[in-house]
Amino acid sequence: MLTSISEEIVTDTYTEVAHFSPHMIQKEMEKLNKSQPDLFYFVLTSLEETDDDVRDLGIYMFFVIYMMFKKAYGRIKKATFDDIEEAYDRNFKILKIIEQGDENAFMDFTEEEMAKQPYVMKYITDALMEEDDEEDIHIKMEDKGFLFLFLKTITDILDKNATKPIKVNA
Repeated sequence: MLTSISEEIVTDTYTEVAHFSPHMIQKEMEKLNKSQPDLFYFVLTSLEETDDDVRDLGIYMFFVIYMMFKKAYGRIKKATFDDIEEAYDRNFKILKIIEQGDENAFMDFTEEEMAKQPYVMKYITDALMEEDDEEDIHIKMEDKGFLFLFLKTITDILDKNATKPIKVNA
């Protein structure tokens, strides 16, 4: 089992990516598409029918999370459609648990899932819940829920396919 990505790597990565030029982001996205074509396809098709703000935020956060995994682990094995389907199906069960209103099952599931990559999941949660008055980005709560499950699926796939860590924080 891999060591989870440190809070330092998570913070450093999202801070670095925020300062990338559009050209640099485009070059890195092209590399990502070449190294993870199935995952890239999943991202684009999952977000294609969402509002522009939801799609843009989803793609941006996917990119940031991918860069976190690259920084922490170096090489990430190519995700397959089977990997994606397995993670998606597993996370879709979250919706069933929420719909059934079983708070204990939901809390157990959340605690177990957050333990795998706690700082990545904290980044996702914080970024989705952040209200940015300066920007004209308005995302409905149901879209935030969708993005949370979508980005958790991405995190699970990357976590499964990551190789040994480059940096291990003691």
